[in-house]
Amino acid sequence: MMTMSHDSNPSNISIAWRNLNYEAKNLFYNRKLILRQLNGHLNYQSLNGFLGPSGAGKTTLLNCLNGTLRSGITSNSEIYLNPKEQQAPVIRMIEQNIHETILSQMTIRQVLYYAFRFKNDSRHFSMMDRHIKNVLSELLLDESILDNRFELCSGGEQKRVAIAQELMSLQQPSFLFIDEPTTGLDSNSALLVIQCLRRLVDHNDRLTILVSIHAPSSDILNLFDKLYILSKGGVCIYSDEPKNLQIKLETNCHCELSEEKPAIEEYLKIACHGIGNKLVRQLAQTIVNDEQIKAPLSQIRSHLKFMNRGIQRNRKSLRMGDLFLQTYRMFDILLVTEYRKLIIQIILLALLSTILKSSFNPKMVRPETCVPIDVYENESYSKCFDELNDEDYNSQYKAFMGHSILDFSLILIIINIVSFLQILKVFRNEHRNQWYSLGAFYIPFSIVHFIELSFISAYIVVLLYFLIDHSYVDGNQMNWYRLGNMIYFRWMYDLYLQSFALLMSLIFSENINLAFIAGAFTAQTLHVFSGSLYNLEQMKNPALKMLANLLNSKVPVN
Repeated sequence: MMTMSHDSNPSNISIAWRNLNYEAKNLFYNRKLILRQLNGHLNYQSLNGFLGPSGAGKTTLLNCLNGTLRSGITSNSEIYLNPKEQQAPVIRMIEQNIHETILSQMTIRQVLYYAFRFKNDSRHFSMMDRHIKNVLSELLLDESILDNRFELCSGGEQKRVAIAQELMSLQQPSFLFIDEPTTGLDSNSALLVIQCLRRLVDHNDRLTILVSIHAPSSDILNLFDKLYILSKGGVCIYSDEPKNLQIKLETNCHCELSEEKPAIEEYLKIACHGIGNKLVRQLAQTIVNDEQIKAPLSQIRSHLKFMNRGIQRNRKSLRMGDLFLQTYRMFDILLVTEYRKLIIQIILLALLSTILKSSFNPKMVRPETCVPIDVYENESYSKCFDELNDEDYNSQYKAFMGHSILDFSLILIIINIVSFLQILKVFRNEHRNQWYSLGAFYIPFSIVHFIELSFISAYIVVLLYFLIDHSYVDGNQMNWYRLGNMIYFRWMYDLYLQSFALLMSLIFSENINLAFIAGAFTAQTLHVFSGSLYNLEQMKNPALKMLANLLNSKVPVN
C-alpha cells in the first residue's frame, strides 16, 4: 500500500482558499452566485478529488484556483500560494474533451515531439527521446504507441497521452488540473488513469494534482489523498481523506450506514439537494469550522502568499523559434494530417462546377454585344431574334456567375468554420498551458491559410474559366490578363469570406451549429449585396444602400 502524506504543516501547503465566492453574469448582467464561501487547502505531493453532481461547480472551482477565471471572483475572496511558487506557478490544465484539444490525425510521436519542442529551449532538444520514454513509462504507456494516430488509441490511452504532452517540459509543473479524466472510460481504464496520477504524485514531492471526478468506484476513491465534495449551490459538504467518509457522515448526520451502501453514495445523494437543504447547510458550516482548526487563517496568512483576485498566470513571450516551429507544424497539419480535408474540398468544388455548367447553356459566353451605332439611329429599328438571344445569353451568364458566387461561398465559409473551430480549440488549450505566445500562433496560422486560400481561389477560377470556355471571348486564345484578374477578384472575395468565417468561429466557439447558421447567413447576405443579382444603384431604400456600401462586397465580384 502506498504511503500518502496528509501533513497540514504550512510549509507543505501548496494552495489554500478562504471565503471563495464566484459570480457569473449573463447577457443582461444579472449575477448568479456559483461558488459560496468555500474554504480549503491542499498539500504538495497529493492527489485530490473534487466531486459533486452536475452543476455543483467542480470545473468552476478548478478554474478559479488555476487562474482561468478571475473576473468573477468576489473582492472578499482569498487565495494563497506557497511562497516557493514565486510570482507565476507552473500550472498545467487538461480538459475533459481531449479530442478537441489534440489533433486526432497526428501520431503520438508528433503530439509529444511538438509539445517538447515548444516547452523547452533548443539546448535541451538532445534530451527529447529520453524524456518522452521516461514519461511514457511513468504513465504505463508502451513505446509502440508512438507510431499510432491519436484517433486510433483507446479512450484510456488518449487520456494518458493528453497528460503526457503536458509533462513534456523538463521543468515539471507544480499544479496539474484535470477535468473528469475518467468520463467515458470503462472501470479498468478509469482505474488505470488514476493509478498513473498516483504514480506521478508519489514520484514528485513538489506536485499537487487536482481532479474533478463524477462517480468514482471505491478502488479509485482510495487512491486520493483528499476528497472535496460540492453540493448544488456551490458549497462544500466534505473536505477530508476518503477513509473518514463514513465516520464524518455518522457523526454529522447522526445516521448509520449498512456495509452494502458506501458513504460516498450517501454524500453525493445529499449533494443533489442544494443550498436550500438544511442538512447541506449544516455540513457546509461543519467544513468551515473544521478548516479553521486544520489550517487557521492566521497561520495561512503568515506562511503563505496572498494572491489578490486569484492567481495571475504569465503568458509566454514571442520567440522566433516558436514562430518557425509553428509555421512548420501548420504546414504539417495542412499537408500531412488534414490532406483529406483538402482533397474533399477540391472534389466538392469540381463537382459543383460541373453541376453549374450543366444547368446553363454553354454558349452563354458567346453573345454578339457589339451593334453598329447606325442601327440605333434607324427609327424603324426593331430587335431581331439574334439580339434577343444575345440578351438571354447575357442574363444566363449573370445568373451563372451569381450562383457560382453563392454556392462556392457557402462551401468555403462552412469548411473554414470547421477548420477554424478545431484549430482554435487546440490553440486555446496550448496557449493557456504556455506552449507559445498569441503571435507565435496567429502569424503562422495566417500565412498557411493565406497560401491555402490562394490555391483554392485560383482553382475555382480555373474550373470556371475552362468549363465555360471563356477563351472564346479572346478568339479562342488564352488571355492570361483576363484569367489573372478573375483570380485576383475571386481571391479578394474569398479572403473577405474567410475573415467572416474566423469571426463566426470566435463568437460561436462553443456551438458549431450556431457557427454554421451564422456563416450561411453571412454568405447569403454578402451575395445579396454583391451586385450579381441586381444593380445596387437602383436601390430605393437608403438603409439597404448604406448596408451595401458598408459590406462593400460588390467591389471584388464585379
